[in-house]
Amino acid sequence: MTDLDTMSEMWDLAASTHERPKTELDRAYDTLRAGWKTLPAFRHEFAQSLLRASFPSEKQRHWIIKLAGDCGAAAAPAPAKPVLAGAGLDRVRGLLLTAKARGAKGFIRLESIALSLAPDHGQNPGAVYVKTRGGDYLGKIDTAGRWSKSRDLHDDTAIVSTMQALAADPAAIGAAHGRKTGECCFCGRRLVDPRSVAVGYGPICAEHYGLPHGEVTVDTAVKVTGVDSTL
Repeated sequence: MTDLDTMSEMWDLAASTHERPKTELDRAYDTLRAGWKTLPAFRHEFAQSLLRASFPSEKQRHWIIKLAGDCGAAAAPAPAKPVLAGAGLDRVRGLLLTAKARGAKGFIRLESIALSLAPDHGQNPGAVYVKTRGGDYLGKIDTAGRWSKSRDLHDDTAIVSTMQALAADPAAIGAAHGRKTGECCFCGRRLVDPRSVAVGYGPICAEHYGLPHGEVTVDTAVKVTGVDSTL
């Protein structure tokens, strides 16, 4: 029998001998005794010393109750991140993977957001990182096509709407961006060729991303729905 077992029996005996209901300290002791291993490793030795105390001081009683509460928090499952699935966002990832396979860097830069493939050697290989144009992280599309936003992002409605529109019709989104800004969203270069200016992106990017260019006439007055107002 360990010292902790002996002290536990003493606490239980003391509570039963005096025939009183268990106090907050008694309940905290029971919780700490059962769950001290769920605490961070650096707390283990301290928790055991508290459990071995025959007559804990006021300060020790404070820590028994505090660490017992920490045991409950450590045992509770972490809240799940908000995830949006089934929105067709896997097509955005497929678009970037296609471009990468054909020799492009694989990024799309719109007026409000920038999308790029996560590095193969990083924590999320194959995912799509979504950031502001200034480089602030907004969230990611994982390899299953599920969107999870950053904890710092309170409202992702406009971002999701933009990505869904991109997934539904990348040619239309690319065209709308290029015609408005004079910049190709797929490579970031200025559009100077008259045909590319009219289409909204160049022939090389069209080939990389599998989009129409010369073979399909794109209506220069196209109106794109489902996109945030900055596009």
